[in-house]
Amino acid sequence: MFLVSNMSTMKPIYLSAVGYAQPENLLSDWDGMPKPAVSFPVPTQHTALKLDYLRETKNSDPFQVVPGLAETPTSLAERASRAALARAGISAEELGLIFGAGSTPLETTPVESQRVGKALQVKIPAFDVNAGGADLALHLETLSAWKSEKVPQYTLSVSSHISTSRLPFEEGTECCFLFGDAAGVAVVGKERGRYRVDAAVARIFPSLAQRFTIDLYGFLRFDSSIEEEVFIPQLQKLVSDCRTLISGDAIYLESQLTPPSHLKLREALKGPSWRSFWSETGNTLGAAPALSLARLEEEAQLQGKDSVDAEQIVLLQCGVGLSVGVVVLSREE
Repeated sequence: MFLVSNMSTMKPIYLSAVGYAQPENLLSDWDGMPKPAVSFPVPTQHTALKLDYLRETKNSDPFQVVPGLAETPTSLAERASRAALARAGISAEELGLIFGAGSTPLETTPVESQRVGKALQVKIPAFDVNAGGADLALHLETLSAWKSEKVPQYTLSVSSHISTSRLPFEEGTECCFLFGDAAGVAVVGKERGRYRVDAAVARIFPSLAQRFTIDLYGFLRFDSSIEEEVFIPQLQKLVSDCRTLISGDAIYLESQLTPPSHLKLREALKGPSWRSFWSETGNTLGAAPALSLARLEEEAQLQGKDSVDAEQIVLLQCGVGLSVGVVVLSREE
């Protein structure tokens, strides 16, 4: 299945604000963490798991993880949503729609978007639209395809994942050192906002999905070779399709690939300016784009700047499912 926008006819939509939330617990604070099984520096990994639970069980059976959780996808999504709404300067009551996504649910019904709506105390349409690692791209692409009169004034795009809850922490397991837990949220508006969405494209490859899977209530499985064999060439293709819309001084923002694969992607695309927050977060799946953009904005604020020092930002996304996505943003403010 291919989900591709006709970018030349894309209706104007705007990214008004982004927000994120991460659990307080760090895997590095657990003294029983296995020895690194990767050839590159291990990222800072926030975990929704209780450290005492990890000491007792090493999460050897993810099917039994619920009592060992200090955070849930919904608790992270609520915090990230409130942060995004505050940055946008609007209240939850002004929202007209919630798009949700999550690869690590604790229950199948109600869906995550409906749980977030309840947490925010709003009764509005709420649907989960999942793309694994490219949730934001798919949400923006979907909104851009609707008739303008059907698009709400404000939509909340939510992606929340607790990948570490699906990992048994055993010696020699590469996955234990790649993922972190987080929620990323974007407030999308019809009127002028912080960023104009110039392109939003998502593609999903279900025939390859077995190489990166997460059981509904069980294990995460990841074949790292898909980064070079699938994600890098497919992201190259999507960027090529959007090339006429991307300025020469755009910042490319990608925080889901491991450092070796990220470097190969940089070399392949030859963009002049790149940022990755993988070392600070690990792969946070679909939360990564909003989280990384929010981190980039926080850096600018610490430097005394009102906005990111770039007229355009390209968000590159990939992940479980298998999915890839590209979002091109132009700064409006």
